[in-house]
Amino acid sequence: MSRSAVLLLLMALTAAPWVPATAHAQAPEVDPFEVRFHAALELYRAGQYPQAFAAFYPLAQERPDSRVLGTLGAVSANQVEDDAFVRRWTDRADASPNDPIANYVAGIVMHYTAHSRMNSRERKRPYYRRCLGYLARTLPTLEHVQRVWIYTAVSHHRLGELGPARVAIDRAVRLGLDDPDVLYCRAEITHRENPRAAIADLEQYLALMRRNARRGGVVSPSKEARVEEMLVYVRAVAAGEVPATDLWDSLDDEMWSDPRAVWWWTRRRAPHLAASAVGLAGAAQPALAQTDMRALMERMDRLQ
Repeated sequence: MSRSAVLLLLMALTAAPWVPATAHAQAPEVDPFEVRFHAALELYRAGQYPQAFAAFYPLAQERPDSRVLGTLGAVSANQVEDDAFVRRWTDRADASPNDPIANYVAGIVMHYTAHSRMNSRERKRPYYRRCLGYLARTLPTLEHVQRVWIYTAVSHHRLGELGPARVAIDRAVRLGLDDPDVLYCRAEITHRENPRAAIADLEQYLALMRRNARRGGVVSPSKEARVEEMLVYVRAVAAGEVPATDLWDSLDDEMWSDPRAVWWWTRRRAPHLAASAVGLAGAAQPALAQTDMRALMERMDRLQ
């Protein structure tokens, strides 16, 4: 055998065996945390809020970032009609002032109790104040969490404390726009003094939410419709067509006190009821009684 043949034989014997390239490819690693997060998210999408909360809470303890705590907040907000849930988490926070996650949940349920269940500024005030107390306990541990600053800002604003509200919303905005609600809430805080800035925020909010919807994110069609109505209203405020009123927080004793505001807002929902709405809120009756306002809203809802 020639020398060259021997060399070729040795090379063949010592070479690594040929393996198809695809055999070297490894399956991508699956993050168990992400598996659990998306399973919890599906429970939330399905409206199974107690189960979603039970799934998200330990995730928040393990990885308390804005994404996880933002979703935990949304799940908590959907349970404020459950008195036992509200009491359980405020009691737990009261007993554990150094537990940032428990105090975060307590702050959120106080915020939404004020927003959703109380119908006058006087009744809302103590709940927004308690919200701020609970959220203060989450700092500095959760100072990187955008929702802490969002709820702090809005609660201060609804208490009439505009300076702290602006400071907190600026902190929230500096953390980024991954959560578009920061724009929606900044619009609430600025819409009276700077309606054009509020318009820009609401427009950007809607653009980001539509982008998120295209990417498969969790969106609320009812909230998007509400923001579109708010945008029309704030544009009218900027044009001087109608006075500014509070469309973010439900205040039965204040929202309907100006006939022009009543007329504008009702015509957005049911134009043919606008005239009767103005009649109900005319000079002889400066503010609608709560029962009259609710009856009017029920009539409009039925006619949509």
